[in-house]
Amino acid sequence: MTEEGKGYPIFIIMGASGSGKTKMTEQVFPREEKIVSFTTRKRRRNEKNGVDYYFINWNEFEQLITDNQLIEYDLYDGNYYGVGRTEISEKAKKHSVYNVLTLKGFEAISQVFGNQVIPIFLDVSKENILKRLKKRDESEESIRKRSAIYEKDMAIKQRLQKYPNVHIINGDQSIERMVSELREIVEGYEQKS
Repeated sequence: MTEEGKGYPIFIIMGASGSGKTKMTEQVFPREEKIVSFTTRKRRRNEKNGVDYYFINWNEFEQLITDNQLIEYDLYDGNYYGVGRTEISEKAKKHSVYNVLTLKGFEAISQVFGNQVIPIFLDVSKENILKRLKKRDESEESIRKRSAIYEKDMAIKQRLQKYPNVHIINGDQSIERMVSELREIVEGYEQKS
C-alpha cells in the first residue's frame, strides 16, 4: 500500500559513511524539513533532543516497534535508529522533507510513499572518504571500521539503479559543488509540487 501523491517530496540521502551526507543536507535544507529519527545511542555534545534525534532508551524503542509506530528501523553499531510513521507523514503534508538513511530505510519508506520518495546517492571514492574522516579527527578505530564497510556501502548505488527517480551526485568534487548539485535537484522537485 502506498500513500503516494499525498504530500511533498521525501528526499532520502545515502552514501558511504564519511561521504558528506550530513554536512550537505545541513547546507541545503531548512532544519524544520528534517525527518527526526529515534535512536538509542547516547546524545553527543551539541546535539539536541527533538532536533538532531529523539533520544530514547532501548525499552522505549522496542515499544515503538511493538506498537508499529516506526515506518523503518535498523540496528547499527549496537544502537537502534528508526523513523516514526507520524513524523514523516505529518511533515510531508506541509513541505518537502529529508533524512540521511540506509538503503533498507529508503526501501521501507518507498514501499509506503512510492515515487514521492526521491533517492539521492553520494558517489565518493574510498580515498576521499578516508581523507574526510581524517580531517574530522575520527579515531583510527572508527576510520578502520568505516573503511571496512565501504564496499558494502557502495553496493547501494547498484541497487538504486532500478528506481526511476534516483539521482547520483559525484562526491569527489568540492563540497560546494556537491551542495549546489543537491540544491538543484531539490529545487527541481519543489517547483513541481
